Amino acid sequence: MKSVIVSVLALSLVTACGSGDQAPAGSAAPAVSSAKPAPSAPPAAATPTDEPSTSASAAAAPSRCETWGMKGDGTMRAPCRFEGPAPIKAVWTGTYKPDFDGEKAAFTVTSTLDQPVNWGNVAIYYYDKAGKLLEVTDKGVTLTKYFVSGGLLQIGAKETKELRMGWTKEKLPKDTASIEVEIEGYGWTDREPPTFFENTDLGHDDRPKGGAKKDDKKVDPKDAKGPKPGDAKPGDAKPKK
Repeated sequence: MKSVIVSVLALSLVTACGSGDQAPAGSAAPAVSSAKPAPSAPPAAATPTDEPSTSASAAAAPSRCETWGMKGDGTMRAPCRFEGPAPIKAVWTGTYKPDFDGEKAAFTVTSTLDQPVNWGNVAIYYYDKAGKLLEVTDKGVTLTKYFVSGGLLQIGAKETKELRMGWTKEKLPKDTASIEVEIEGYGWTDREPPTFFENTDLGHDDRPKGGAKKDDKKVDPKDAKGPKPGDAKPGDAKPKK
């Protein structure tokens, strides 16, 4: 009887000891960490730089025309606007010479540019002895000037050469006594970037002999400078005061 009581007490003691906070058999006890999480690293600060962004530099950079003291961007749609006569001058020699389609007026053409030119807007006017502007009928259309735009005006840097331009002699009025030329624009297309210059005050249909006067100011062609390598303000021809 005594042994039975001892056995019951022992079994109770074992049960009490096994009923604590232990996990049931076959299951894993949850892991509990007392370590604090490491703080996350702050975002990296932007590295300062003295160099402006590409877009900012492009926005601040002057156009080709502005570096020459002109307005425009140098394209055919918005050419650099020069003042006064062009730095290329054409003077009639008083003679006519054979060309591919007949005899034409021969001109001595002189460029004061430090750049070769292979493009131009050229207007040619015909006058009688009294200085009256003459009209020419060509293909049924009556005109007061011969106008050509393109590659006719080809001349090297600081070069003087002869060019034959305008209507053929047979189309001109018999009382033609003098022929004058205004070069409204010039430029180059054979190197990058193609660049064009223009003076919209030139080339009018009713141009008087000797050219239109503006505020009684006149620019000598030798003072009309054009673009040249390394020059900060080529092409800036301004009227003398």
